[in-house]
Amino acid sequence: MGACCYADDIFLLAPNRYTLQRMLAVCEEFGSEHNMKFSTDPDPAKSKSTAIIFRGGRRVKKPAPVLLDGKPLPWNETVTHLGHTLHENLTMDSDANRARGSFMRRAADIRDQLYFSWPGTKMKALQLLAQDAYGSYLWLLDSNSAEMFFRSWNTEAKLCWGLD
Repeated sequence: MGACCYADDIFLLAPNRYTLQRMLAVCEEFGSEHNMKFSTDPDPAKSKSTAIIFRGGRRVKKPAPVLLDGKPLPWNETVTHLGHTLHENLTMDSDANRARGSFMRRAADIRDQLYFSWPGTKMKALQLLAQDAYGSYLWLLDSNSAEMFFRSWNTEAKLCWGLD
């Protein structure tokens, strides 16, 4: 499988730089035929199109940039695809940390808005409105970052019930 597509998000997977460049050429051709433009910018913060090397624990020298519409794509340590944060070290710790932060922000807002409600109602609202762990099946469940996420759920439950 070389490409994961969902709506307007495309994630190309290639075994090497040469193959990735050829895949990008196919995307360029398709884009020109269908009057589509790709978001590219040399500044990684401004470019929606980026490149990443999944290197695991190895240190790998980054190759020359790949080109999309004649512009070089920046190499990043992390990329976001469909809301998941993927890291070059192949762990899902970045995604678990993102989900934990999002959950804690949403949970605090819900508890503030429903301060007058029964604890069970607050818990139901947390379940329905604050969850951001739809990709948790990709995490190592015994990793430190996943455990921190699970502990944050326990903490929010205690706060809803008014426990220490």
